[in-house]
Amino acid sequence: MARKGLFSSLLSSLVVAVISFFILFFFFPNISNPYLGVAFKKPTEIVDQESPSRLRQLFDRVTSRLPFQ
Repeated sequence: MARKGLFSSLLSSLVVAVISFFILFFFFPNISNPYLGVAFKKPTEIVDQESPSRLRQLFDRVTSRLPFQ
């Protein structure tokens, strides 16, 4: 059997830790937030754009015909 050195063992454990962090971070945000203090959550609220009022539409129409200086 080949003997592993300290560097390869350290590197292997770092790779496992980074992979497990990202799995928790992206796929289990409810679990990762209390233990890691961070979590990836998609925004749940979608803000609708305000539809322009009739006055705003009229103002835009009039100002579009004005010559710019």
